[in-house]
Amino acid sequence: MGGLGNRPTFTISNKLYGRQQVVEEIAKLYESGDCNGLVVHGRAGVGKSSLLLQVFTDISKRDGSYFLRAKFEQAGVNPLAVISSMFDALCDAFV
Repeated sequence: MGGLGNRPTFTISNKLYGRQQVVEEIAKLYESGDCNGLVVHGRAGVGKSSLLLQVFTDISKRDGSYFLRAKFEQAGVNPLAVISSMFDALCDAFV
């Protein structure tokens, strides 16, 4: 038996397709200073989290901003616990 050989691998790209206009609109809202919050909603699996992650990563690289995000999808979750976990993540970013 030889080595592992040339086994095929399956990889999924993190690139967003067909969302550039939405990415630019969100970035423009942020940069204008007129937007204090953003709510994104839609069916499960359509790429909401991936879209926002792309936008926030791009903005963070440009100006060093920090973004907090939370999901309120689970029934019975205490909203204050979610907010607490966001601030924990923010504190971890500074440590």
